Amino acid sequence: MFRADLENGLVATATPSAEDTLMLNELRISCTMAMLLCLNLKHRIAYVLGDILELDHGEAADVLEISKANYRKRLSRGRGQVVAFTSQHCGLANADSKCTCPRRLPAAIASDRVRSGKIAYALRGAPAYDEVVAKVKNIEGALTTLKLQTATPQFNSPEDLSARIAEIVGRTV
Repeated sequence: MFRADLENGLVATATPSAEDTLMLNELRISCTMAMLLCLNLKHRIAYVLGDILELDHGEAADVLEISKANYRKRLSRGRGQVVAFTSQHCGLANADSKCTCPRRLPAAIASDRVRSGKIAYALRGAPAYDEVVAKVKNIEGALTTLKLQTATPQFNSPEDLSARIAEIVGRTV
């Protein structure tokens, strides 16, 4: 139901105003809360403890009174479901997704899911939606660069690497 609701009432193009900043943040947080409610209780709690509250695995396992291995499995499954959903449906996680907060905001206001006079989650002064998009793109770019740098096959190194480097830069060791 949540997936279908996200695609219902999207506007073709949207240019949010400066006044929409708080409303867009409220929508983004509300959407995240709704997505978490789609997880079953065990996976939701594991996800919140691990990825939102950032407890280490031992602490989270103690809170839930389960083994670390069991906790890690719950967290992995919950995280996998969140990643799968957001990568398919959220414009912040996937630029090709239908749903973006600016396109969704008019429908969220019309359905009374977000109210300008009743902000429950968003904080004034929090980064604007376009700043969040820019941060996501920056992180994606950094991860792509890291992936490219670490994707090289193993190669043989000269016996005396420092001598070879010195030779390249024109020094003697």
